[in-house]
Amino acid sequence: MNLYTEQYHINPIPFDPADDRIQFYCSFISHWLPGFVGRSAGGVHAVYSLVLRGKYHVQYPDCRYTVPEHHFTINRISRPYLRAVTAGNSPLVRKSFMIHRNAFHDMLVSRLFPAGHTLISLPDPGKIEGIMDTVHAQLEDPDAADEGILGGLFFRLLHELHACGKADTHSDALNHALSFIARNLADPALSRERIASECAVSVRTLSRLFREELDTQPGEYIIRARLERVRDMLALPGFSIKEIAELCGFRSAGFLARQFRERYAMTPREYRDRSRFPR
Repeated sequence: MNLYTEQYHINPIPFDPADDRIQFYCSFISHWLPGFVGRSAGGVHAVYSLVLRGKYHVQYPDCRYTVPEHHFTINRISRPYLRAVTAGNSPLVRKSFMIHRNAFHDMLVSRLFPAGHTLISLPDPGKIEGIMDTVHAQLEDPDAADEGILGGLFFRLLHELHACGKADTHSDALNHALSFIARNLADPALSRERIASECAVSVRTLSRLFREELDTQPGEYIIRARLERVRDMLALPGFSIKEIAELCGFRSAGFLARQFRERYAMTPREYRDRSRFPR
């Protein structure tokens, strides 16, 4: 009796292991019956999985964890696991994809999710499932696969997962404001007034929320978030500093350089030179 089936779709876009961009290996849908035990062959990749039904145990030499229903897991552990086994008497259904682990991927994801294995409870699994389904559809059709769309889906997924991880930490109004800022960070015209209007609160109330819950002010938060995005993008040699400034919401490279030096005590170019990843 076959205790499992997995439907794979391999990325039709040519793969370049030396490239810094986000690159998908494949997506897959798993159906594991009770009693199934699997093992990993390892590999230089990260696995992103949504458990729709059932749950499973994963065991490493030094740790074991359980992934339950309506949870999302990000696994960046390099060594292969010893075994993965369905837990209980219910079949497991999960949707997953694999991404090549290059320097940019690891730097970006470790900023949001420091642990090698991350488990996130999902209050609205349907939203995440929609993103996973769109990735699967992209990779299923060789004529439809688009690297730009896939990269955008990956960043959208990270944003949604990070919001889920923070949802219990802040008030609904502040979560709304932070989500709006993240979606509009590249817009130089982003302001306290626009954020307050989006959240249906006054500017004074918005400032109080940021002060009480984050110990900062909206303008300071925006600058810090933009500079953190700049720092991430400086790892990508394909973008000039002027292009990074535009993509991160700064009106000019000169203004970016002044803000960056004030925060990090060096220019963006100096930071890029010091933190460049070896090939």
